[in-house]
Amino acid sequence: MAKTLGFGVTLTTTTSTGTVTIGNIRNVSHGDASGETVDSTTHDSTDGNYRTFIGSLVDPGELTLELLSDPAASPHKLLNQRLGTRTAHAYTVTLPTTTSDTEVFSAIISSVGEEIPLDDVITSSVGFKKTGTPGFST
Repeated sequence: MAKTLGFGVTLTTTTSTGTVTIGNIRNVSHGDASGETVDSTTHDSTDGNYRTFIGSLVDPGELTLELLSDPAASPHKLLNQRLGTRTAHAYTVTLPTTTSDTEVFSAIISSVGEEIPLDDVITSSVGFKKTGTPGFST
């Protein structure tokens, strides 16, 4: 497997006026997707003293962005506004690979925060709670 630097990753979304690129990204963290299980053991199970399980719903996970804070930038304002709308929007993460691997997903902005250190740049963090089935392409 080829090794790839993360430098150049992009996040885009769409609005009524077109595609918007979220700038000043420092870090992108993908939370793990997880599949739930449900205990399906019954009194007449034939698996001895072992529980049985069936697969249940899949949680698509979360994505967190760390951005250099720029409250005046329109894309950053958009993310703050979307926190208040509580509705899902489409996003695309494009990796900086020769094949431009992408993940397209719907998400609700779940958190917006800011870190103001004494001796470093001010950063913002934005949490995205994914909803539905994400799409991957190469």
